[in-house]
Amino acid sequence: MDPDVEESRYEHLMLTNDEPQSLELQEIRTIVKRRQSSLAQIDTQLIELLRSVKSVLQLRRREKRVLSRFHCILSPIRRLPRELLVEIFLFSRYWPSETDDFGRTAVGPGCEFSLLSITHVCSEWRRVALTTPALWATIYACHEGYDPTIPRSDPIADEYLQTWLSRSGTRHPLDVTVIGPPNRIPCPISWIEPYIHRLKTLTLEGAVTALPDGSFDMLEMLSIDDYDSHAEVNSDRIFFPSLHRLVLLGSFLSHPLTFVALAQLTHLSLEMDSIFRMSIFLEMLSQSKALVWLEVTLFEDPDVGDAELIRDDERVVMNHLQTLITHTPTTTTSLLPYLTLPALKILNLAYDAWPASIYNSLQSRSSFPLQSLTMMNWRRDVLDPAEFLAILLKLPLLKEFISRNALAIDPTLLHGLTSTSPDGVPDIAPNLEYFGLSVDTQLGIVVDNDLVLEMVASRDSSGKPAITEPNQPPHIRIFRSQLPKRWSDGKLHKFPMKKPWSGSTSESVHICF
Repeated sequence: MDPDVEESRYEHLMLTNDEPQSLELQEIRTIVKRRQSSLAQIDTQLIELLRSVKSVLQLRRREKRVLSRFHCILSPIRRLPRELLVEIFLFSRYWPSETDDFGRTAVGPGCEFSLLSITHVCSEWRRVALTTPALWATIYACHEGYDPTIPRSDPIADEYLQTWLSRSGTRHPLDVTVIGPPNRIPCPISWIEPYIHRLKTLTLEGAVTALPDGSFDMLEMLSIDDYDSHAEVNSDRIFFPSLHRLVLLGSFLSHPLTFVALAQLTHLSLEMDSIFRMSIFLEMLSQSKALVWLEVTLFEDPDVGDAELIRDDERVVMNHLQTLITHTPTTTTSLLPYLTLPALKILNLAYDAWPASIYNSLQSRSSFPLQSLTMMNWRRDVLDPAEFLAILLKLPLLKEFISRNALAIDPTLLHGLTSTSPDGVPDIAPNLEYFGLSVDTQLGIVVDNDLVLEMVASRDSSGKPAITEPNQPPHIRIFRSQLPKRWSDGKLHKFPMKKPWSGSTSESVHICF
């Protein structure tokens, strides 16, 4: 019987809780048995169909795998020339910087273990990666835990180091960083001897043994953080014919800087942890005629004379120096009076009281085309805005200014930076692109955003209103014109002023014109 007919016959029972009659009860039991049998038949058919579907699905998955393999054979990446595949490998790796501020040129991507993932894709990729020396040319040998009583702590037993070295080829330039233990038990570095002719950059940190004898023909940059323990560099058995960039930390008392021809240096960074006679240092600078970058940390020399009594013939004229960085107030007040810097473009000064007469004298005799000025105040008293604006008036080419607790954002400063010219050309620092300030919030000087926006808008020749960047972290404010000069791909360039250290009470203010 049709199920619908059966349901309609007993609808009065389905829609109620009435008890069925005896005759109805017998008929309903017959219907239940028949329907159970029918359902069992359907289940049997369904099981057979599911088995068939499962079999078909398995067949489909197999065909899909086979098809995928044939598609891989036709994939364009299989037709890439080896040279292009190498470029992809290099591009996909992490490069700290192709050229950092010190002029250091990368020889390859950074040393990272994720590089090994390339070698596990397929045999061809592995072959290409293992025969591309540039991928393995940056060597990071950290042996801070070196202990001569533990053989496996010796660099010779370092499997990763030996693997990287073996894969770097036989001719590709190398960038090697060696980190020894912080104690006075030096870690051996004799393992670099077979590679000294290929070293382009060498960084020595911590306690390490003497450099091997020989000529470091390709070495362009050398960094040593314990210069006094490396007397061997001044011997007549080690040569650095191509050295241009030098970073040294030490006292320089036991052996002064004699191992390199100073005239060939273009970049020099010195951190002296003891009193160093200024006369010796000036003699070094007078020989360093090719310097374009100088970064110095000095302790005070008791024999430094009065800045106002220094004769012109006592000063060193550095015609090519473009960047000068002083890290301590003593360095600033001791060194600047002895220099004349006609080509200076970047100046970073640390001080505890703004050395107005020293700076003004340097600026007057140098007439430098300064483009970037960083002032780092070691004390909490800020520079008078009028005095700062007077500095800017003499720097028409300035593009970038950074203040580390040197200035407070107050109405006087903003008024001085506001342009009153009808053609939109600023009266002070017309080429200024970036103004960054790190301000101590404990000074209690708070300026409304509107005053900053008015100043920025006044310097914008388009006449459009300035903008405050929304959704910034605490203690960070960013102001910009509608289309800042440091703007590309719809976003601002990376700010040159670094973030304050964790726990600092400073507020960072970035202004982009």
